[in-house]
Amino acid sequence: MVLYRSLLSNRRNSNTCPAAATFFVTHEYTDYTLVNELYNAGHEIALHSITHQVSVDYWREADYATMMREFADQRSQIAHFANIPVNSVHGVRLPFLQMAGNASFQMMASAGLTYDITWPTNDYRDPGLWPYTLNFRSTQDCVIPPCPTASIPGPWVIPMNSWTDLQGLPCAMVDTCFHHPHGADQEGWFNFIMQNFQRHYLGNRSPFGFYVHEWFVRVNPGLRFALERFLDVVNNLNDAFMVNAKEVTDWVQNPVPLNVYRQRPCQNRLQTQCGANFCGPLRAPTADKNYYMQVCSTCPRVYPWINNPLGLIKPMLVDNWPKLKGNMRSVVVVFLVAIFALAYAEDELPLAEPCDADLCKAPDCRCSSQDIPGNLEPRNTPQFVLLTFDDAITELNTQTYRSIIYRRTNANKCPIGVTFFMHHEYTDYIMVNELYNQGFEIALHSISHRIPQDFWRYASYEELMREIGDQKQQIAFFANIPANTIHGVRSPFLQMSGNNTFKMMQSAGITYDSSWPTTRFTDPGMWPYTLDFESTQDCVVGPCPTASIPGPWVIPMITWTDLGGFPCSMVDACFHTPDTEDEWFQFFFKNFQKHYFGNRAPFGFYIHEAFIRPRPHVWRAIERFLDVLNNINDVFMVNANEVIDWVKNPIPVNEYVKKDCRRTTPAACRPTICPGLFSADTEKRYYMRVCSRCPRSYPWVNNPLGL
Repeated sequence: MVLYRSLLSNRRNSNTCPAAATFFVTHEYTDYTLVNELYNAGHEIALHSITHQVSVDYWREADYATMMREFADQRSQIAHFANIPVNSVHGVRLPFLQMAGNASFQMMASAGLTYDITWPTNDYRDPGLWPYTLNFRSTQDCVIPPCPTASIPGPWVIPMNSWTDLQGLPCAMVDTCFHHPHGADQEGWFNFIMQNFQRHYLGNRSPFGFYVHEWFVRVNPGLRFALERFLDVVNNLNDAFMVNAKEVTDWVQNPVPLNVYRQRPCQNRLQTQCGANFCGPLRAPTADKNYYMQVCSTCPRVYPWINNPLGLIKPMLVDNWPKLKGNMRSVVVVFLVAIFALAYAEDELPLAEPCDADLCKAPDCRCSSQDIPGNLEPRNTPQFVLLTFDDAITELNTQTYRSIIYRRTNANKCPIGVTFFMHHEYTDYIMVNELYNQGFEIALHSISHRIPQDFWRYASYEELMREIGDQKQQIAFFANIPANTIHGVRSPFLQMSGNNTFKMMQSAGITYDSSWPTTRFTDPGMWPYTLDFESTQDCVVGPCPTASIPGPWVIPMITWTDLGGFPCSMVDACFHTPDTEDEWFQFFFKNFQKHYFGNRAPFGFYIHEAFIRPRPHVWRAIERFLDVLNNINDVFMVNANEVIDWVKNPIPVNEYVKKDCRRTTPAACRPTICPGLFSADTEKRYYMRVCSRCPRSYPWVNNPLGL
């Protein structure tokens, strides 16, 4: 850390923005208070596994489940112990640069990770290879197999363009160059670095990677001083910028010329607090070893490790491990694996404590409350309206959407937002692409939407990852929309699975849930909140979460009141309903006014299109109601993720109306019709319309792309 402070502190690029670096962190021996310091200094924290197992074969042969435990769980681990936002952790580098083929990138797609920077290239060095996605076959040389061969939309590859050592041999990392300058030869090291940099700078300007382990710099003083000189040179070039890896993929996704890039505002990051705790000795459950930790959270019960990333399994499970010998030891290994699997699903998460408002602060934490974010007065608070539609998106129901919501704008002239919680079966992905390009939000509602409801009540973490985590990748592929635009989930039948729902969201990088009705906190309504601390929301459809699960947000479904005075969480679930168009219009408006004249908690208009289409009087009433909303100066129809964005950084309505309108980068669609796809799971044949090539079989759980 002393070296990092010396080399990187107070560095700025020539556009005056702070220079940035990326740190690929392994868990063992890490000081999480220093991770917090690096994050607050503006650097990027990325994943390098929990265990960093020494056997290269372990990583070569790792399956999807192993990768999820090593990396997806590490994301939650770092966020917890370093107290940094889980959604700031975007990247991964595998130990020993050893990929696991398709499993590496399937894990990334499910876990919501943006990029991998593990894959060296020797063939594409001059000119260098730019970052790319795996929607289609990669042409990069496979230096360390297995490399991915499948179509896996979502994750980006940042190729590790190899350096050339003093004898012309390639090296993926500085400290793996076989022929390099002498350790104390500062001038030799500086020229060596500059020679490799110039190949990029005077070539096609593909990103220049300076990949190195800190220990190598520390023991080679010539390199240390040469590196400092090199960074001084780079920081004074008008067209060179030290950035983190995520910033590279951001630019590649939306490239702008140099003169525009230099004028962009610098990235600002909200600081996170660290209540430093020294913990230890902590017993490692899988080794006869004690550790000490420094963390920005409460101390774990045992040393965190794979299958127990937060260290919350009781140590009594492993107390006798070192005393066991011979065959008895191997029997107990199997037994402990079973115990750990059970504990991981049910026991590993800490019971949430009552919310401490001094510790739980925006933008990443909020107590469950009816208080308006930012302590605004109701009259100064934007009234958000959330119109959502559930279930499959088809050509038929898209006709309804075109009539009711297309071309609508709010009073500030910005297009309205609408959220579609879609399930996979019978969905027309060409229509999904159309809705996305109209500026609407696409969200998750499961692949199968299976019955009975009890399946969802008792669903395990793994089942939810396959149903919902994998659906994110599925939608991105078949509708050809960016996976990082998919932020939300609604459970089928509004049936949550307790802690497992939110643990899945945390691993899959899903921002918010909109499945949890409240009948108690309706007037005034409950605002969105996080689960860092105990929720005070009433549990209408149990099980509800009880653990502390930082990261995901809850958007409470504030129930309506029907004509008989009974609560209903969705419009089409109200039992006592009107008969005529005028009565429906008054019914909508009465429920809306409870929010508008109250604390202005988001007003949810949650409905299925199938309820509207056969009821023309309801259709007309909805159009009249939306016409009114779109002409009220402090009312805004937005998508659900926009509500979360505002709650994180609340501003009064007079500032909100001046914000730039939401913009959607158009996503192309090459319409493809796929007839007669058989599903062995449902024993049916399906007709699909997609924006990609046709799958081999009908996509389903465990095979979301139909490979």
